[in-house]
Amino acid sequence: MRKMKGSISRRCMAAIISAVMLMSTGAMAFPMGVYADTYYLENGSITVTANDEGQFVTQASNDEVQNKSDNNPVIRTDDPSVDRDTLADDGSTTNTITINAEAGQTANVTFKDVNIDKSEHYGPAVDITGAGDVIIELDGNNIAKSGERGAGIQKEENTGNLTIADSNATAGILTANGGQLAAAIGGGNAKAGTDITITGGTIYATGGGLAAAIGGGWYGDGTNITITGGTVNARSGSVAAAIGGGSNGNGINITISGGTVTAIGDGSGIGSGNGTDNSTAAGIKISGGTVTAIGGETYPGIGGGECTDAVIISGPAIVNASGGAENDYQGHGAAIGTRGSNHSENGTEKLDSTGLYNTGRINIYPAGTTIDQMSTVQPVATYIGTIEDPNPVIPPNPSGQNGTVIKNTNDNTNSESNNSITNDTTPVDEAHAFVAETDAKLEGYINNILALIAAGKIEEANALIANGILIDTGRWHTFNKDTCALLEKASQLGIKVTLHYEYDHTKYSTTIPAKTTINPVSLCDVKGFVGFMNFYKYYGGFVRK
Repeated sequence: MRKMKGSISRRCMAAIISAVMLMSTGAMAFPMGVYADTYYLENGSITVTANDEGQFVTQASNDEVQNKSDNNPVIRTDDPSVDRDTLADDGSTTNTITINAEAGQTANVTFKDVNIDKSEHYGPAVDITGAGDVIIELDGNNIAKSGERGAGIQKEENTGNLTIADSNATAGILTANGGQLAAAIGGGNAKAGTDITITGGTIYATGGGLAAAIGGGWYGDGTNITITGGTVNARSGSVAAAIGGGSNGNGINITISGGTVTAIGDGSGIGSGNGTDNSTAAGIKISGGTVTAIGGETYPGIGGGECTDAVIISGPAIVNASGGAENDYQGHGAAIGTRGSNHSENGTEKLDSTGLYNTGRINIYPAGTTIDQMSTVQPVATYIGTIEDPNPVIPPNPSGQNGTVIKNTNDNTNSESNNSITNDTTPVDEAHAFVAETDAKLEGYINNILALIAAGKIEEANALIANGILIDTGRWHTFNKDTCALLEKASQLGIKVTLHYEYDHTKYSTTIPAKTTINPVSLCDVKGFVGFMNFYKYYGGFVRK
């Protein structure tokens, strides 16, 4: 147990909250000019109710908080004013949150460093009920681990829409774990997860056994799931979709228009779980953001069974997908399409990319490619849109000065390979030292291959080409035209170059493929610089842990 706290009289902290959240379906706002008290789970389970008379908070075993009016309560776990020791060693509690919004009402609640762990008990950590809408604002690091048959954030009886947002200046993280047979966010045992929207925040969602990460529990469908922003990392339980249906559940109306989404399924990455070959994935549309989807053995990266509709990928979306490998009974899953069927028949591609912009890209990886291999394995096919992007966006670099200011505080561990270029210089105000070192190593590697070819040592040259090059830069950086010309030369020789870098506190990996049709030099701006996030935009990639 944790160390006891000093004795201070119980009190609540009051603050005026004014926050506006923009959603793809319109503007929604927290009520302005109202006081928001802070409530601590350490003092008991909390219920928030929104009805036609207002919004009210009730806390079990707390006479001071019974049907208390509060239009935007802030819920935390640890109460610094309480002189008792009820939390676990990791700071978690088994007390829970229930949010009940009646029809036509919207409940607004802020989670600030909530830490609920019911993994040794039964039922959900957070339960969304009623027929109205619920908006959860994430502040700080929040954890919701459910017990058996309960979802981390359970939405199965509620018929409104649940929105998870990070709309204010305080960064929000949510780690949600489903109990056995239940989703991390969505349905519990044998229940669907419907009408779930994620607009921001960093989400780590892990489904329980036989359940989706975001969507349905065991035998539950995942329907009307929308992601417009944020960073979403979803991993399913056994034979379920990461985003979509649980085991024996369908994935219907899943829309991604922004953000960075990584979906790793034991069934489909995005779509349906297992069941008959007729399991359905329908209405899957990806129109923006960067999406990486990986299917489990015999399952598609994006899609489902034979009844799967074409997956529509359009706009500036960047998609990386791989189906699961074959087994002794079924063929491999399509990257985007259907699962492998009996008699070793492979899955069928079902993709509609007619609306893809020239800034969009779809990389199809070999069946069985894992998330760790995507930075080194060459796609077997790449689709690049032909429609001119009406609003092309070049991501800004953090310095705002076209890459002339570089801060490299490297913490790399990938410097042992002889085809790895690691930069660990101290922070500097310009890119000269970094670029010069990278250029010299790139040029040396290329010249070595050319010398081997000239000497007739083709096998040795091919071995170096096959190894590729890893440039691990630690923090975010910019290349200039000279470096891009060397990257282009390497690509034309058949060398794939992988970049590991960091941008806005997030680690990324991007591979410039061999024989690329998008030349690195063409991505430089008018001053001859290109930021790594521009490489990400055109070549794709994924978020590294």
